[in-house]
Amino acid sequence: MTVISTAEFDELENQIREMINEGGRAKALELWNRFDYNGSGQLSLAEIDKQITEEFPLLNNTDALIRAFYFTTVGCMDTEAYKKAQGEDAYVQKNEFMKLLRNIFYFNKLWSVFDEIDTDDDRRVSVDEFVAGTDECGLELSPEEAAAKFEEIDTNGGGMILFSEFVQFVADSKIQVD
Repeated sequence: MTVISTAEFDELENQIREMINEGGRAKALELWNRFDYNGSGQLSLAEIDKQITEEFPLLNNTDALIRAFYFTTVGCMDTEAYKKAQGEDAYVQKNEFMKLLRNIFYFNKLWSVFDEIDTDDDRRVSVDEFVAGTDECGLELSPEEAAAKFEEIDTNGGGMILFSEFVQFVADSKIQVD
């Protein structure tokens, strides 16, 4: 089984989990209230971004936050699919808050791996970067196999793997993220 390891996030994830477990609903509600600073009873992407930036800078990655927000609110990771469904639910509700936190960690971990592969930091992965970085994904592929896999992942045919394509590949491949 392929597993992506992202240990740098484990400590913060454990701190939040312990805080909520030890304090129960009261601590979870306290954390919710810090995010819902305007008291509306729902979280916009802007509110989430503000709180993450101020309180959890390790998780401050726009691409990861957007995907976590989309996946929490409408169950998709793609901007276009979100726009189609946006009228249905453009906010995180209180009962979705724990799911949001899990998704924020998940997508930040994926971003961390994607960023390691993206050695020129242009927010896109070239075929050469992918071939060189398959070990970051826990894949054991020959250069030829990696180049073929790259073509599969590049679903829009743009010659680069975008973060959204990488996320979809990880999900479709059932690669576990620690």
